[in-house]
Amino acid sequence: MHYGKTRKECVEWLEETRHSLKTGEYTTNSEITFKEWLDTWYSDYCINIRPSTRMNYDTYINSHIGSSEIALLPLCQVDTFVLQKFLNYLYQNGRIDGSGGLSPKTVRNLFNMLHKAFKQAVGNKLILSNPADYVVLPKITKPSVRVLDMQEQNQLFAACRGERWGIAVQLSLGTGLRIGELLALRHSDVLMSDNIFYLNISKSLQRVKDYYGETGGHSTVLHESETKTEN
Repeated sequence: MHYGKTRKECVEWLEETRHSLKTGEYTTNSEITFKEWLDTWYSDYCINIRPSTRMNYDTYINSHIGSSEIALLPLCQVDTFVLQKFLNYLYQNGRIDGSGGLSPKTVRNLFNMLHKAFKQAVGNKLILSNPADYVVLPKITKPSVRVLDMQEQNQLFAACRGERWGIAVQLSLGTGLRIGELLALRHSDVLMSDNIFYLNISKSLQRVKDYYGETGGHSTVLHESETKTEN
């Protein structure tokens, strides 16, 4: 229902609304806040994400966004300019402990989440376009990594000898597995073909927030899932 001060104002609003409906540009333009929409999107549309991704989204929405002024803005008022300023702030001063800004990679991960949430809002006709489409993100620079030479590798192997977790260090050095993939290995994952032993890497083990009460009171739970990528 729409109210206007004069009949003319109501007629103009009606004509504009009819035009928007014909051109497919009509949005409900509701007063739902940015944070309220993210909560709805998170609970209703994030149904096929990994537990680790769910935990990251939870942190982004409730810690980084929920404590900021942008959270209370109506969703329809979060345009590209507002979003750019918010992401710039996160890059400069966005750490939860107040000790500086978030890394370019974390800002990009948070942006990717927001882009998906805005895209769904467009699909739900809550907003007309995605304000994240034209945001400029901080550049990610890969740090140089120094690898161990053969002498250092042999020293590491010698130091691991007899240690409980020595085999894990040796496997990690020899295969390049992610920590979660390494922790998910079982005896059954050691296979042989043509008298050559190899590892079947198909699972990853991670500690994530206990969203479904699986542990009976503990805050986190060990969760086994598929590897991050097929490779």
